This record gives sequence, structure tokens and C-alpha cells, in this order.
Amino acid sequence: MLSLQFGGIQYLIFAVVAFIVLGRLKNSRSKHKLLWLSPLLFLPLEITGWAIRQHMECTLNRDVIFSWEFIYPMTAFTLLIGYAYVLLIALAFSLGNRSHLIAPDNH
Repeated sequence: MLSLQFGGIQYLIFAVVAFIVLGRLKNSRSKHKLLWLSPLLFLPLEITGWAIRQHMECTLNRDVIFSWEFIYPMTAFTLLIGYAYVLLIALAFSLGNRSHLIAPDNH
């Protein structure tokens, strides 16, 4: 349940799909675009998992009331953490390019 609430299952699904898509992209520009869009693309999965968990809690415990109030802080937190990861990956990619650890695009 905690994994569903905090995005573990959703992230696993997103990571598998993103990995497949990255493998099909031909140039680094497309890969960078996916990198910078990924927190926004992940957000619907995160919200869906949260809504499913809320629904399950309401079903199991009639005293719990489904509320959308938590959606705003959860969205902010998801985007904050997501873009922190994006910055780290972009930095690693930049360092890899500068040190020639990453091969340039073949056009």
C-alpha cells in the first residue's frame, strides 16, 4: 500500500515505458526532451495510483472520506523531486559528453 501511495508501482511502470521509448529515440535532442518532460508525464500515473489507494481505503474503511485536498501538495512534491532527478541526470549527461564518455549522435 505504501508503494502505491508514494509512487513506487507507478514509477516502476513509468521507468519501464520510458526505457523502451528511450531505446527507440534516435538523437540526444529527443532524449533530452523526454528527460525534461518526464516529471510532467509521470504526474498522471502518480495521481492515478494515489486515487486508487484513496478509493481502496474508502472501500475498506467507511469512516474514511475520499478527498482531493492532498492532490496539490502531492503534485508539487512529485514535480520538485522529479526535476531534482532531471537536473542530476542532465548534469551527468553533460559531464559524460564533455569527458567523451558518451558517444556523440551519428547523423
